[in-house]
Amino acid sequence: MAKHRFNQIWIDGFNLFHKWHRTLQLFKGKTDIKYAQDESIRLLAAALGRKRKQCTVFMDGGLSRSESTLQNLRIRFPGSGKKADTLILEYARAKTSNQRTLAVTSDRALAATLRQHRIQIIDSEKFIKEFLVGTPAPDTYNYTETKPEVLSADEVEEWLKIFSDDSE
Repeated sequence: MAKHRFNQIWIDGFNLFHKWHRTLQLFKGKTDIKYAQDESIRLLAAALGRKRKQCTVFMDGGLSRSESTLQNLRIRFPGSGKKADTLILEYARAKTSNQRTLAVTSDRALAATLRQHRIQIIDSEKFIKEFLVGTPAPDTYNYTETKPEVLSADEVEEWLKIFSDDSE
């Protein structure tokens, strides 16, 4: 990767997951998109775990605007009905120096706008070849699907109060 000099990577999540052979099958014929998304994030975190770069994956939707971390991978959701592209552009506008940021997307419109913010771009296919080659296939992972604990309506209401963004 001699051409790119960066210290952080921003990934357009669904754009990458629908091109990476390790995650593509999770979305084909799957009615449980949440499971496919969570499993894809786990696979990406495992694949990037040995990288020293700060990596953030931006995902479409989410119940509300939220952030979490899995291993060294940061996960960002813009909120219900919103696109990851919007959140990526928001991050680009907020940063004072984007020269050391590499964005992973094959979305031409998003890439063009990010270039205006001096962000380096790599398309998803090239990123897969350069960063994710040699990662094990999903069937070699021994994940067991566990049912999440179900919260009562009162507990959900309490969490919504704690994590709600009153500034909107």
